[in-house]
Amino acid sequence: KPLDDWETAEAARVADLEDRLKDFSEDLPGVDSSSFDILTTIAEIEMIPIDDTWQEFKDRAHAAKTGTLNVLRDLLTKAEVREAERAELERLRAEAAAREEEDRQRAAAERRKAEEARIEREKAEAAEFAAKAAEERAAREKAEAEARHKRELEEAKQAAEFALNEERNRQARIKAAE
Repeated sequence: KPLDDWETAEAARVADLEDRLKDFSEDLPGVDSSSFDILTTIAEIEMIPIDDTWQEFKDRAHAAKTGTLNVLRDLLTKAEVREAERAELERLRAEAAAREEEDRQRAAAERRKAEEARIEREKAEAAEFAAKAAEERAAREKAEAEARHKRELEEAKQAAEFALNEERNRQARIKAAE
């Protein structure tokens, strides 16, 4: 049992050290990563101490750390060049876009003048149409109100006649009952 316990503990210790070695090779930024991401990873890896806690893996850990840092520094250089090229390209595009925008603004100003004249015409037509529609609506509402009033008067008259007939019938029933 002590031998089994020691072998289990030894296997766990070696597995832990191998897992720690993976920190130098896993989740590294890719070729297209930003310089910020690469710098962050470099700082994280540089903070991993290579001390006696690595035991017999100390040389492997030192080699893995150094190799990873060299690869990351190479990636960083390429990323910085790529980002500088992108910045220059963006600057050139911005200049071209500014020139295009000036041209568009000139053309837009001419179109705006023509559009303003058209809008003024349409406003006058719309005002005339709105006035005519308002007159028609007022006439329609007046006719509807008159028809409704007439209908209400007719309904009131019919209700009064019905009530009068009901009262006469009631009076007749009372007389008949007497």
